[in-house]
Amino acid sequence: MPSHKAARLRLVALGAAVAAYAAAIAVVGTFSLELVQGGDYGAYRPAVLTPWLLLSALPVLIVSPLIAAVARTAWPRVVLLFSTVAALLIVGWGYVTPGAPWLSVAGVASLPAAVFGATVLALLPVAAAAARWRLPSVLTGIAFALLGGFLLGFVLGIGGSGGGQPPLGGHYAVVLLALAGFAGLGVQFPVSEPSSLAGGWVRPYLSGIRDALRHRRARNGLFGLWLWGFFAIATVVALARLVGDSGHPAPAGGLQREAEPPETPAVAKTVWLAVGVLGGVVLAGVRRHPYRHAWLIPGAATLGLVGILWLRFGEAWRGPLIAIGLALGASFTPLVNAYLTWTTPRHHGAAAGVLVAGWCGIAVALAAILWAFGGDPTAARASLLNLLIVVGGIAAIGAWLAFLRPAVEGTAEIIVRIMYRVRAFGPDVEKLPVRGPVLVIGNHAAWLDPLWLAQILPGPITP
Repeated sequence: MPSHKAARLRLVALGAAVAAYAAAIAVVGTFSLELVQGGDYGAYRPAVLTPWLLLSALPVLIVSPLIAAVARTAWPRVVLLFSTVAALLIVGWGYVTPGAPWLSVAGVASLPAAVFGATVLALLPVAAAAARWRLPSVLTGIAFALLGGFLLGFVLGIGGSGGGQPPLGGHYAVVLLALAGFAGLGVQFPVSEPSSLAGGWVRPYLSGIRDALRHRRARNGLFGLWLWGFFAIATVVALARLVGDSGHPAPAGGLQREAEPPETPAVAKTVWLAVGVLGGVVLAGVRRHPYRHAWLIPGAATLGLVGILWLRFGEAWRGPLIAIGLALGASFTPLVNAYLTWTTPRHHGAAAGVLVAGWCGIAVALAAILWAFGGDPTAARASLLNLLIVVGGIAAIGAWLAFLRPAVEGTAEIIVRIMYRVRAFGPDVEKLPVRGPVLVIGNHAAWLDPLWLAQILPGPITP
């Protein structure tokens, strides 16, 4: 079998491992939160949500330099299997221990999950090159597996606190982690310039931070992903619990109408949000050009701001949450693509560690914010939406400033595609570099040559 076809099969195995691992973590996180809230997943209780966020984020934040060091080793399969086995042992301990503190189990399990996620993120550019696929295409597939796994785990986790000892969610998590480990056996890609712990792990981490901040496009991707993480965490953890059926604040304690189970509205809102995110991922994946893959980011950021304003001043919740989900999904893979593409490959492990550390810092900050807002759902809802409006406005303005060119080029490409079909042929055409200086000479002169060349060259061009 040709090497690139074998690499594609290994990419499928990687996607299966990501989906199963994400589903397992979502199961544990969902039913542990449901368990500690007395079976009411949709209740808004900052006294529970705050320690849940802190337990999940603080350990990862503390050891993020070490995570960055092991995320790009010469043996990615070993790291993936080790992190899967570690999560299986942690969940397995809760599985066999009567009365296990599942909230603590979920928090500790986030540590190997962060190692797994950072390793996958650092491995994706290598895997895309080995499979001879464009990085945006690979990112779209992995993102769909990741988010689909989270949605599956969330659905399985609702009601997972029942079933006696061990709880039903524990059964699901153990099986899913075992499937993730089995799929991970088929993942192996050659890594160029792997990192090593022999040179320490703090200095390479700092070098990776400098590299990520040095290039403008990588810096834009990193800051955009941090803002994306704030919106995603705030929406899933808090906002879905604070908006009632009619768009008004949910009553204290999370109780809804008597005709429905108390957790049904929060579950429905989370599912609709996830559907919007998956739709946004598919929409962004239609444009696979390495540079113009980011063409939807400004529009997505604007749509997300509109969704927040709609929630703040409107009566509905389904439409705004779908809009926010579409915005999150349509901007996720383009931001990751920009971040990885314009970061030096040997620093991809550190880049993954920096991204994970930023998300964990955001989770810690959000825990403090929810604690400061207090337990009154009405006041907390208004305060959180006002904060999201401010952050969303900053994100929308920054998106238009940072990604205006790919947005304009992507729009112009639609017009060009209606009239002309421009294709590239020849040896090693798939090896044209995305970043760095490249001199391209056309065989004739025409006013529209830059438009034709822009269709086939992976990087941005300067005529």
